[in-house]
Amino acid sequence: MILSTELKLVPEFKRVITADKDIAKRGALKTFTYIYFMYDYRSPYNQALALEDRRIKVCTDLQLASGWKEDLLTKEAISKYMEFLNTASLQMLIALREGLFTAREAVEMLTFQLQGQISLAKNAGSASEIDPMDKVMSLIDNLFKVSDKLPKMLDTLTSLEERVKTEQSNTSKIRGGGTKGLFED
Repeated sequence: MILSTELKLVPEFKRVITADKDIAKRGALKTFTYIYFMYDYRSPYNQALALEDRRIKVCTDLQLASGWKEDLLTKEAISKYMEFLNTASLQMLIALREGLFTAREAVEMLTFQLQGQISLAKNAGSASEIDPMDKVMSLIDNLFKVSDKLPKMLDTLTSLEERVKTEQSNTSKIRGGGTKGLFED
């Protein structure tokens, strides 16, 4: 795979490329691939995993060294890349995705607590002062409140994704069916 020459025109990207002493620039390619998989809203990792889980999975899949961390050059390149993608709709999409991952964790936590309370209710003797079924019913109620809101959140997320895709495609299309380069206006 060859790095695009346009990358060399952006100082933050050029520094990543020139810092890689490998003639094939495999390190720079991995850095740019990492940035895409971690931060681009179209990345399959970004669509499926919360930030920290995504970081672990991307580092593993790219076979980055154990304990690899974003260095200063990578952070600067990430910042510049995010500038290129930055729109209000995209910021909202990213925030909603993270919120959805958090909601999933909340549902998992409620389910775990519910299973624990059901076990307690099954094993409770007549000496129990608190009715474990009250707690079970309360957890079920909370679970249904959350599950009632999730489809609406998914619908909002889907329509926002479409909006972002439309925004992104409108900025890159030109007459004749071509696409704009990185710095064309």
